[in-house]
Amino acid sequence: MMALISTGLWLMNSEILYAALFGGLFLAFFNGSTETLVPAIVGDEIQVDMIPRTLGVIYIGADLGAMLGPIISLAVIDAGLLSVSQLYLSCIGLLAISTLVSLITSARENIRV
Repeated sequence: MMALISTGLWLMNSEILYAALFGGLFLAFFNGSTETLVPAIVGDEIQVDMIPRTLGVIYIGADLGAMLGPIISLAVIDAGLLSVSQLYLSCIGLLAISTLVSLITSARENIRV
C-alpha cells in the first residue's frame, strides 16, 4: 500500500498536468484505504480495553501531522531549503523508510504481510 501511495506522490511531482492530477487521485484513493484499515488492525491486535486509547493516540498523531505538515512544508519552501519537487521526493523517501521499518518489524514478529 505504501508503494502505491509513493507512486501517487511521484506522479504528483510530474510537470505534465494530467499525470499530476492522476497522481493526486491515486494518492487520495490509496491513502483513504489505508486509513480505513487502521481500526480493523487495532481491533484485531490490541486488547479490548485498550482499543479506545490506542485509536486515540493514532488519530491524535494523524491530526498533528495534518496540522503541522503544511506549515512545516510551506516554511521549508519559503526559506528556499527545498523546492516543491524536492519536497515531494523527500516525502517519498519518508514513506520508503516507514515501509522498511514496518517490514522489518513484521519479520521480527513473524507477521505475514
